[in-house]
Amino acid sequence: MLLAEVLIRKRDIEKKVSGLKEHLRQLALDGSKEDTSEVDEMVTKIYALLDEHQQQVFTIDRLNSSVKIQIGNSTTTLASAVRLRETIERKISVLDGLIEAVSCNTRSKFSISELLDNRDKLLTEYNILTSAIRTKDWTVELDDGS
Repeated sequence: MLLAEVLIRKRDIEKKVSGLKEHLRQLALDGSKEDTSEVDEMVTKIYALLDEHQQQVFTIDRLNSSVKIQIGNSTTTLASAVRLRETIERKISVLDGLIEAVSCNTRSKFSISELLDNRDKLLTEYNILTSAIRTKDWTVELDDGS
C-alpha cells in the first residue's frame, strides 16, 4: 500500500464519521424513538472508525517523520515539508486578506502590486512543495509491519 492510499483512507474515514455524527445528532434531536439500539450501534461504529483513523494517523506520522524528501537543493523529512507548506498556506491567506482590504480602499498606502508579487512568490513555493510531497506520497510504500 502506498502512503497516498493511507491518506485517502484517512480522509474517507473522516467523511464517514462526519456523516454518522450528523445522523446521530438528528436521531438525538428527534428523540421520539424508544429503541436506542440504532443509536448504540451508530456510536459503536463511530468509535471503530475513530480507532481505525487513529491507526492511519500513526502510520502517516511515522512515515512522514522517517521519509526524506528533496526540495530544490535541500533535503528534509516529509513531516517538515508538510508543516512548511501549511505555514506558507497561512502566509498566503494573510496576504489574500490584505490584498482584498487594500483593493476596497482607494486611499490605502499599500502597494497592491507589491502584495501580489509577494503572494505569487509564496504560491510558487507552495506549488513546488505540494508537487514534491504528492510525488513522494505516491512513491512511498508501507512495509508489511504497517
